[in-house]
Amino acid sequence: MISFLEKKAKNEKITMVSAYDYHSARILDNSDIDIILVGDSLAMTVLGMQDTLSVTMDEMLIFTKAVSRGAKKSFVLADMPFMSYQSSDPLVSTC
Repeated sequence: MISFLEKKAKNEKITMVSAYDYHSARILDNSDIDIILVGDSLAMTVLGMQDTLSVTMDEMLIFTKAVSRGAKKSFVLADMPFMSYQSSDPLVSTC
């Protein structure tokens, strides 16, 4: 995995692209993408919801696990659903 601090020190760009499935993650992982984002936007783009507010932690975990299985080199970053991170105590128990 690349070092983001090294890239920053060299003034190099850090690249990030969204993916929501194993196959897309494999394709991106074979490119020069540094970060694969599993965004809560999957609520609308994949699940057909009206907004991002209704996606659950369980749904985010399903897609994040699929992307993680496909990404061997790239760093996988996932959004947490709305209202799942308001205080540190529930956050710790969620993770």
